[in-house]
Amino acid sequence: MKGTQIGQRIEPVPLVARGCDVLCERIRLIVVERVSSLNEEDIRYLAADGIVKVNLWGNLEAKPGKELLTKLIKEMEHQLSKSQVEELVSAGYLDKSLLTGTYKPSIHYLTEKYRRDEIYLPEATRIIQFFYEQLFAVAD
Repeated sequence: MKGTQIGQRIEPVPLVARGCDVLCERIRLIVVERVSSLNEEDIRYLAADGIVKVNLWGNLEAKPGKELLTKLIKEMEHQLSKSQVEELVSAGYLDKSLLTGTYKPSIHYLTEKYRRDEIYLPEATRIIQFFYEQLFAVAD
């Protein structure tokens, strides 16, 4: 099995800590920052490697932000007027093939509620659920 980041497994270690008479099954005090740089396969090994806490802030900012950009591009016909698209094509930001769209902006796609409820929260929930399942879910 592959270990976390550096490729080495952290094996469980019996420990009697500071006079405690209870034998700990393993040391579980490792915290990982910047998990946004890990792929999902690496994340699957965190708990087995003794990781008990991760900093999700980067994931909760970057991944929903990228999802927002993707959705905005896919829904461009509902976001921009034809004249705005023509300006972006003229400036070289968009390809002229995008001029074939119908471009009827809808307030639905321009609201904070849309960005929050239909893009950010579903993606953030997916991220949190994935980390929960990898770090805390008990195998059946």
